[in-house]
Amino acid sequence: MVMMHKILVVEDNADHAYLMEYILTKEGFEVEVVNTGQKAIDKCTQGHYSPVVIDLGLPDMTGDRVVGKIREMDAYRDTPFLAYTASAAFDEDMEKTFVDIISKPVLPQVIRDQIRNWT
Repeated sequence: MVMMHKILVVEDNADHAYLMEYILTKEGFEVEVVNTGQKAIDKCTQGHYSPVVIDLGLPDMTGDRVVGKIREMDAYRDTPFLAYTASAAFDEDMEKTFVDIISKPVLPQVIRDQIRNWT
């Protein structure tokens, strides 16, 4: 039996969210998309996602702050979180928070490969 991975994408830009959802759904993943950090936290209290892909620049809080709040939940202590960003600034603290970075703009094959590494 193949385990279906539920992936949570946290992205406030509708075009980027659609692209991520389209590519990953086409690859056979179950994908849910939310557009704020608080909605991501709320979703994670309702179910488990792995991996979680988070835009660093959300309208209500930073991506690393979202990860910190989600990691407080026992079910998410070992979950891989991937940063999804157009920013080139990825410092040492970010490397402790995220297992990988997906840079915008992104090619579909890059998304598929990076997500497969963590599922």
